[in-house]
Amino acid sequence: MPDPSPSIWKPLFWILFAALICLSLCYRHQSDELRQALHAARSEIGALEDSHRQALAALASAHAAALESARRNRSEGE
Repeated sequence: MPDPSPSIWKPLFWILFAALICLSLCYRHQSDELRQALHAARSEIGALEDSHRQALAALASAHAAALESARRNRSEGE
């Protein structure tokens, strides 16, 4: 089998080089989209944590009020 001529390798190199550039650009675009999605998810998690903290504070306040009411009811009953 004869050796391939050098004229085949030059276009093949440029085709592979162009394909590598295209893959690199696609990867960069996808990583930007993933970065944006990750940022949005982190923001959503932050908002959920804030609402969770507020709910826990409201629950603690309601619990404290219920305990105070129970104490008053006991002291009035005695």
